[in-house]
Amino acid sequence: MEKRAPLTRIQNLIGQRMLHSKRTIPSHYINKSVCTDSLNRFRRDYAKASGVRVSTNDIFFAAAARAAEKFPFMLSRVEAEKIRIADTIDVSFAVASRSGILFVPVIRAVELLSLAQIAETSEDLTRRAREDKLSPEEMNNASIALSSLGMYGINSFVAIPPADSNAIISVGRPEAELVMKGGRVVSQKRMNFCLSVNAKTVSPFYAAKYLAKFAEFLENPEKLDE
Repeated sequence: MEKRAPLTRIQNLIGQRMLHSKRTIPSHYINKSVCTDSLNRFRRDYAKASGVRVSTNDIFFAAAARAAEKFPFMLSRVEAEKIRIADTIDVSFAVASRSGILFVPVIRAVELLSLAQIAETSEDLTRRAREDKLSPEEMNNASIALSSLGMYGINSFVAIPPADSNAIISVGRPEAELVMKGGRVVSQKRMNFCLSVNAKTVSPFYAAKYLAKFAEFLENPEKLDE
């Protein structure tokens, strides 16, 4: 017997926005594999020293913002046939609520926050998103979005930039790889990142440089809190 369920107001709104984004934002899609061994050590040491629980996602948020400081056109959007660059670096991320609805809370002015402050803010937003307690203002107008499916065993994927963002970075799961280092074979943990970015405002060369800088921060995470 056929089963049907009505779309909720939120599901309908998300669908409309994603369709609008797909139709109106031509995108470049760029992939990069990044060694995360240093990142994992740094995260454990930082959490122990600061007493703040820092997730790998928090480090991704910080790296996305710090890299955008070097490449400000990642924060751009077209308004009245002109390119406007956002005054602050606002980073959003996807959270599934307990009711199954996907929310996208925004961490505001990430460039002004320490890694500990980013962790505390993202934890608060995640908790309230899962409880369906976010306000509309807390889910609008991000410059860059992040989406991770690594916890579900996904190696890599391509994401659609949200309608109000210029770019989205999708994150896969960590995988062990054998590489040559110093003349010998060693095992490294690596993750795949895919950057989807608005081709109207960012060239593929600029996007590639941004993603390379993002990866550099992940491979040298001690630079994030300088």
